[in-house]
Amino acid sequence: MRALAERLERWIKAHQLGLQLAVLVLLFAIAYLAQDIFIFIHPGRAGVLWRRFGGGTDLRNVYLEGLQIKSPLNEMYVYDVRIQRADATIDVLSKDGLKIEVEATVRYHPVIRQLGRLHQRVGPHYLETILLPELSTIVSEVISRYRPDELYSLRREVIRSAIAHTTFNAGRERWVAVDDVLIRRITLPPSIQRAIQSKLEQEQLSLEYDYRLLKERKEAERKTLEAQGIRSFQEIVTGGISDRYLKWKGIDATLELAKSPNAKVVIVGAGGDGLPVILGGLDTSGSGGATASAAIPARPPRPRRP
Repeated sequence: MRALAERLERWIKAHQLGLQLAVLVLLFAIAYLAQDIFIFIHPGRAGVLWRRFGGGTDLRNVYLEGLQIKSPLNEMYVYDVRIQRADATIDVLSKDGLKIEVEATVRYHPVIRQLGRLHQRVGPHYLETILLPELSTIVSEVISRYRPDELYSLRREVIRSAIAHTTFNAGRERWVAVDDVLIRRITLPPSIQRAIQSKLEQEQLSLEYDYRLLKERKEAERKTLEAQGIRSFQEIVTGGISDRYLKWKGIDATLELAKSPNAKVVIVGAGGDGLPVILGGLDTSGSGGATASAAIPARPPRPRRP
């Protein structure tokens, strides 16, 4: 063992210069190929490895964040796996055959577990290759089910949900997850917009007229009920007032006036219908109440006997 070590030491001393040059070359090669050997995958990204002499695309493994070491002969493709957005302007036809412009936004991200399959079948430009064309087809299909007036006001949420659901299913089949689809604007031809706005204004005016008619009808019913109530009250009051009742109320009022401190003369049974008559002057002192007075009709003179 000792002899082997001594022999190795002599060999190193004999080839010292060559070994130093080899080490320098190796260090230079590592430094030169460092970018192809040490791969740093940043947050929100994932890598797919392609082996030049080992079967091509690695479909089983996905390389996540952090430092990854590979052979310089192989390639590492890094994908952004965060939620991303893309805007699209799509020209479609409505149910009536009118040209409509739809502005949509799709939120998406690649499925991490299927990243190798996505890279092998589609590649890094999957947005332009499959997602946007698929979105355009789905929007055209959904919009063609509705008339322009429905697109203008009534069924925006229904349309958005249908497009998002269909796009989600289509994207999942293409190794892309669709988070949501937003319909930012639906632009109709100017003439159609004016016609729809005019129709909506007329509908609002019609509703206003209906409200006015209903209000007037309710007011007429209220006045009718009020008149019926007044008539019923008058019938009840008129039927309950009799001559005896009026005489009794007159006597009662006379008694109240007779209790006042003003000077007066009460003649019982001298008035019309047998009611009392009160004679008296006005209270000039200003401290007493009003005095009621009634004139006694003059009796005709009795004829003299011859």
